[in-house]
Amino acid sequence: MISGLDQKHTICRICDMHCGVVVSAEKGRIVSVEGNPNHPLNKGHLCSKGYAAVDLLYSKDRVKAPIVKKERVWSQVSWEEALSYVAGELKSIRSKYGPQSLAVYCGEAIGHQVAKQLVGRFCDVFGTPNFCSVDCECHTARDMANILTYGGFPVPDYENSRCIVIWGANPYASHLFHVDGIRRARESGAALIVVDPRKTRIASEADLFLQLRPGTDGALALAMLNVIISERLYDPSIVDRSVGFEQLRARADEFTAEAAERITWVKRQLIEEAARTYATRRPGCIEQGNALDHHSNAVQTVRAIASLVALTGNLDVKGGNLFGSPPCLNSLRIQGGRPPGVQRVGEREHPLYCEIHGEAQAILLPDAILTGSPYPIKALIVAGGNPLLQWPNSKRVEEALRGLEFLVVMDLFMNEVAQLAHVFLPAATYLERDEIHYYPSLRR
Repeated sequence: MISGLDQKHTICRICDMHCGVVVSAEKGRIVSVEGNPNHPLNKGHLCSKGYAAVDLLYSKDRVKAPIVKKERVWSQVSWEEALSYVAGELKSIRSKYGPQSLAVYCGEAIGHQVAKQLVGRFCDVFGTPNFCSVDCECHTARDMANILTYGGFPVPDYENSRCIVIWGANPYASHLFHVDGIRRARESGAALIVVDPRKTRIASEADLFLQLRPGTDGALALAMLNVIISERLYDPSIVDRSVGFEQLRARADEFTAEAAERITWVKRQLIEEAARTYATRRPGCIEQGNALDHHSNAVQTVRAIASLVALTGNLDVKGGNLFGSPPCLNSLRIQGGRPPGVQRVGEREHPLYCEIHGEAQAILLPDAILTGSPYPIKALIVAGGNPLLQWPNSKRVEEALRGLEFLVVMDLFMNEVAQLAHVFLPAATYLERDEIHYYPSLRR
């Protein structure tokens, strides 16, 4: 820390980990952002993005004032003029096509707790059911699968574990502060199993490295279940209190270690050893990484992994996977805001996602814009995201965005999607706004 400067404690909001930071300022100007050693999550650690927060804040490339595109030329306007213009255009579109003709997309930068609820509240007031977010392609598959299996999303308790499984994750690159907990557990004798197509740094440290064929995680999880069930390595008290065990057994019977070896390219002996190690070295925890979301069978794959956690008695126990305890905060959403009988975009194709997650499916917005099915989308607000880089089939996405009657982008910089917008509203960094964050995963 830099002594003699004005210092404030806050959290970093560049990603969804929300590490504790200490911000130092001199004469009203921030000069450094460093990890907070007293924060219970990151304990002083900070990634390169976190340290670069000052550069982000004072970047010369930031857009500092609202701009409106008039005859293909950007013109700076006041906030009052920009907001009045946006409100007028949205009212006109709602009058002509109905409130459902507006969609709002939130990227990762918008925040996950209060900020997203505020955007959702705006959609409720406007009357559109088409609030959607980056969750459509990140994390929600794991969230849904864990909820469907046992009602919530538990997180690994590394430090108290005797067997750690890192499945489709790379903490050295993404969650650096997890590495300390893993190391401490290893020093106490914990086994480390890594499942990944690539030999990452964490994989090079593993006792067992299962280098599987990309996209075959579900077959691997079912094969491990096959070993655990056939050798009766599961917790019988869990089976007695569960529904669907016989159906799971029947499904796992199809995936012997030999069959899984042909599918996953992981040796049969390694699959069996990994299953036995995880089932017998209790308590054990599994980190379900982001890579699991990025396949068409993601939900069913994670349901199989969640079944591994539950059947071995590692659910919600010290050293296993723990449920968090979020505070009881009132929702900012308004019930009954959307037009009666109007479905969200994607609700017909992805009913489970839309029902459980309460959002439209953003990946189908280009189809709705270009084909008018299930109804035309004429306006889009993008907050803290970049669909041209994030959504599949970028050429079709660009075609759809160019076909909108009105596009508003809120961001720090003039990115690819902002170039197509009619209005750009500059956003604030986390160092310039108030925000609430709670940490349900910190329960120990």
